Amino acid sequence: MNSLVTDDFLSLIISAVTSTFLKKNDESQEEISMAAMLSEVPNPKQASTSPALKGSVCPCGWYMAAEDIEEGGKVLILVVEGSTGLETWAVNVGIQPVEFEGIEGLMVHKGMYESALAMYGEVEKVFLEQIGSGSMDKIEFVGHSLGGSIAAILMCIFSLRHPTLKNRINGCYTYGVPAVFYYEGDLGPFTLAGLSESICTNIMFPYDLVPRSTASDFSLIAPFLGNIS
Repeated sequence: MNSLVTDDFLSLIISAVTSTFLKKNDESQEEISMAAMLSEVPNPKQASTSPALKGSVCPCGWYMAAEDIEEGGKVLILVVEGSTGLETWAVNVGIQPVEFEGIEGLMVHKGMYESALAMYGEVEKVFLEQIGSGSMDKIEFVGHSLGGSIAAILMCIFSLRHPTLKNRINGCYTYGVPAVFYYEGDLGPFTLAGLSESICTNIMFPYDLVPRSTASDFSLIAPFLGNIS
């Protein structure tokens, strides 16, 4: 994954818009202690290998938009909403790693994987219809925070389940996301999914704690989050 550190005001606007474009926080929701949610951080080496629950519901909104490609053709862009409230934070802290798509040794954030699986069916249907009809030539994945993590996971699932169409993936662009995969081998997660490691670009701000954490270890930033709960 490429990581870009930026103070660009435009990036700030993009991040803010992406995280709030579908819904606002419910002011009636109870406050939740971040310190309590992060009190038990699992060791990735002791991670569960049980499959994610495919019946899960994704709390994040999403939409798709089409754009012309400079070299010709059109790209269909999937944009996934970031964290907005209690339901999405519950996904964020569901950090017990689970095995990803049956690839031995490749672990993924359980809550984010379950959320990606919950929306995958609808996303896959649109992608296949648009590519099959010739309406779209490429697809892209975009998201902020939690939405960026889910977007990256969706991209890998699509590549693995449709290897003949992985050349249609134009890229993944995320804003302020942590690493969602854990693998001790020599190959990176995107390589294991049949893609280039440079397929995903993550844009982050210099003092943003989230992109400096990992999907399986929030211990470095847990004290800071506990102070703001």
